[in-house]
Amino acid sequence: MCAYNVVNGEHACDSDWLLNTVLKHDWHWDGFVMSDWGAVPSMATALHGLDQQSGVQLDPAVFLGKTLGDAAARDKAVAKHLDEMNTRVLTAIYANGLDKYPAKPGGTIDFKADGEVALEAAKQGIVLLKNEGAILPLAATAKRIVVIGGYASKGVMSGAGSSQVQSSSGPAVSIAVGEDGPFAALMNRAYHRSSPLKAIRELAPGATVTYRDGYEVADAVMQAKKADIVIVFATKWSTEGLDQADLALPEGQDTLIAAVAAANPHTVVVLETGNPVTMPWLGSVPAVLEAWYPGARGGDAIASVLFGQTNPSGRLPVTFPASTSQLPRSEIDGYATLEPNFGGDAPSPDTKLSTNYDIEGSDVGYRWFARKNAKPLFPFGFGLSYTSFATSGLKVEGLHASLAVANTGAKRGATVSQLYLVSRNGAARQRLVGFQRTELAPGAKQTVSLTIDPRLLADWKDGGWSLAAGDYGFALGDDAAHLGAVVTTHFAARHWKD
Repeated sequence: MCAYNVVNGEHACDSDWLLNTVLKHDWHWDGFVMSDWGAVPSMATALHGLDQQSGVQLDPAVFLGKTLGDAAARDKAVAKHLDEMNTRVLTAIYANGLDKYPAKPGGTIDFKADGEVALEAAKQGIVLLKNEGAILPLAATAKRIVVIGGYASKGVMSGAGSSQVQSSSGPAVSIAVGEDGPFAALMNRAYHRSSPLKAIRELAPGATVTYRDGYEVADAVMQAKKADIVIVFATKWSTEGLDQADLALPEGQDTLIAAVAAANPHTVVVLETGNPVTMPWLGSVPAVLEAWYPGARGGDAIASVLFGQTNPSGRLPVTFPASTSQLPRSEIDGYATLEPNFGGDAPSPDTKLSTNYDIEGSDVGYRWFARKNAKPLFPFGFGLSYTSFATSGLKVEGLHASLAVANTGAKRGATVSQLYLVSRNGAARQRLVGFQRTELAPGAKQTVSLTIDPRLLADWKDGGWSLAAGDYGFALGDDAAHLGAVVTTHFAARHWKD
């Protein structure tokens, strides 16, 4: 039986080596772990925590089938581990009620019900980044609306790769990317059949709603000058397996937005991106929505937020930098110096790039910006609403925190209370340790309770978690960059393994 040591990269074909070096650690695992496609080199991964081998088509062999079964039959330690693996898999099945809704061959799919789930998820995920002068929600008095770009007449952008799922009718638009191959269809720039233009027209029946694809900037500008409101849809396609060279919007969309905004100050930008993008035109537009890849009902969700049927409550799960110069590295390590592959000008999907994280260590994302005291374009956790909220009364007692949240505006809405660790024994640190979404009617107030995972306060050392004795400072934030007063509590030293 051959195995792969994931610690030092060495191979061995000795089952005794495998058992002695892996099982003797008596490691404890929480949760149910499944592999990505092509990520399993040997049976050793099961003993390192893997519970299910997925995508065996891209793996060298099926390791978690007969190979693992034979090993379990020979060794009681492996058999015990296999029982634990099965327990985690079955727990996931029953805890999520999958046994109550088994797949039925030939059964019907309730597309309407599934669509409502997709719609609600998209509504809650959309983030309002800017709303200067309360231009949103759009007024019903607007008589002429121009929608520009982003294939908004057809649908909304879908991220590519193995996670992409289209309707039974296929994508509304599919643009080929790269060359032919077995995975070419998964790499197309595809758009879900949920047209924002159609949804906007349904919610603005008294307005004339015109569409321009944005292919010619001059044409878009001429239409923008005639409109009461302009909505520009901007997209940036991304997929698993391919890196992006920069954070700019592709295909001249930054130029298009800047020109349209100069022609009409009432310009709203809707972004459909999978990652942060730079916004050189931000100061010229009053409103920006980040809709991400909003899925099968994305067009309806975007229109619902634009016209105020939905009060946005999404928050950024990543930091949007003002420029790549704010990041630990301004470009992907090795990307610019790669030799062309297969006669092309770009690295192939199999190209290996190596990054050493000695610059930032564990201070990635918002923690890097806190460490450098840098002001991002939009911080982690940021998101606006059509109403306003106030938080107060933060108390931290041990691993439990409480606070009061009030809706101080005129509309029903939801906010996300965010609790950050900001110091440990006087040393500045930043880490999100708790958050809670709360929906409130105008004037309503509610107490929110949060439980802090002690691992978020500790360090990993000597094979376990170590919590240093001392004073820990916590603060509430509207986002990672805007924090309130610090509340300090004392913790005794503690060390534990799981």
